[in-house]
Amino acid sequence: AEVLPRGRPGAGANGAADVVIVGAGPAGLATAFGLQHAGVSYRIFDQGSVGGTIANFPRQKLVMTEAVRLPLAGKLGDRVISKERLLEGIQGAITQNGVHVEEGVKVEGIDGDDGAFVVRTSAGPVAARKVVLATGRRGSPRKLDVPGEEQTKVTYALVDPDQYRGRKVLVVG
Repeated sequence: AEVLPRGRPGAGANGAADVVIVGAGPAGLATAFGLQHAGVSYRIFDQGSVGGTIANFPRQKLVMTEAVRLPLAGKLGDRVISKERLLEGIQGAITQNGVHVEEGVKVEGIDGDDGAFVVRTSAGPVAARKVVLATGRRGSPRKLDVPGEEQTKVTYALVDPDQYRGRKVLVVG
């Protein structure tokens, strides 16, 4: 918010925004809360769903060992918090503060220069003065382009380790 050039208003025609945030994990959401608190217009896109990489962690995984403080949302979490409790807290903060996350929208490219970007998304282009990349480490899994990789028994994330207990598996990557 502090580095935006002064002058022209942010939100405008065609869904333009001062800032486009790519990724709705903890970093992207904290950015959205901070921008909303500062009165800066933004749009936040995630190719998956709210929570980013955390949403794909194994069930009941311990994800935090201390609470965090988010702009607008306040304290989130406890001394020890599981994936499910953290996602519940994040969703509560989103609802309470009226943050709208555009889920299932993939950012395909960014054109332009500082102050005048066009973010190409699967839902169409969006003009922005600034772009924040908060994509985390997971991103889009690379596929091998081999027969059978789209079968239901092939997965690209470890959600429930117990489902593989006592079974033969092949891990690639």
